[in-house]
Amino acid sequence: MKSKLLFTVFAVLLLSGCEKKLLVEESSKDGLIKVVEADEVKDEVKTGSSAVEQGDKSFESKNFTEAINFYSKALENSPEDMKTLNSRGVARSESGDYKGAEEDFNRALELMQKRLSDLYENRGYAKFKSGEYEKATADFNRALEFNSNSTTAKINLGVSEKRSGNHQKAFEIYNSIIDAEAIFEKSSWKKSEAIGIEY
Repeated sequence: MKSKLLFTVFAVLLLSGCEKKLLVEESSKDGLIKVVEADEVKDEVKTGSSAVEQGDKSFESKNFTEAINFYSKALENSPEDMKTLNSRGVARSESGDYKGAEEDFNRALELMQKRLSDLYENRGYAKFKSGEYEKATADFNRALEFNSNSTTAKINLGVSEKRSGNHQKAFEIYNSIIDAEAIFEKSSWKKSEAIGIEY
């Protein structure tokens, strides 16, 4: 029960300072934390929207300025649509707006990295749940390569390391996330009890 409380404490303290609204779900068996960002839980306009289709037609007709306008309109409704960002970037490049094209490609690459991080986190979660702790650890580490600021990947990496018996490594990961002393000084139990390390 204390271990479960640890992860709840981490989730509450880490997420309370975030700017985004987060939905936290904790598995009752293993303490793994699954976090879904509330602003990502929304219906996005599909890339087949009329604005994108019109942009594609304008691009095919080599009317790049009009294509850019249609793609920009589509991005107002779905600003994280990588395909539309890429299409607008190509249209900007064709029209000679290389700086604007570079900005679109950079944004699409940033989004791709975050999505890759999410994919590795989710696969790591599935591997953890199936008892493949070493493979889960590898996926959580890979997620952090794409998004080193992912708190959930760090917490889940710590949980996975602990489950693999790497208590010291888990403890180091937790300390890298937050100053654990501040949490545990205010609690009625010790860090060593939380992660099973004798001092």
